[in-house]
Amino acid sequence: MARVATSGGRLHRKNFLFSTSPEGAHANAILMSIIETCKANALDPMTYLTEVLDEMAQYPENRKFEYLGQYLPWNWKQS
Repeated sequence: MARVATSGGRLHRKNFLFSTSPEGAHANAILMSIIETCKANALDPMTYLTEVLDEMAQYPENRKFEYLGQYLPWNWKQS
């Protein structure tokens, strides 16, 4: 069981080999971090990303950044 849980890191490490720039590798690392955090918090990563991106697209420009914490995976309330 533990071997299966830790094998995901090897897959992500191999994915970084296909990044064509340091910026692409950084973006890939951020996305993989979000996905793994979703899994650790018993969230479906695709559902989480879809709902968060839909809500943030409608996020008022004048709203303060302090409210962004509600969108973190461990604070997320599925609708």
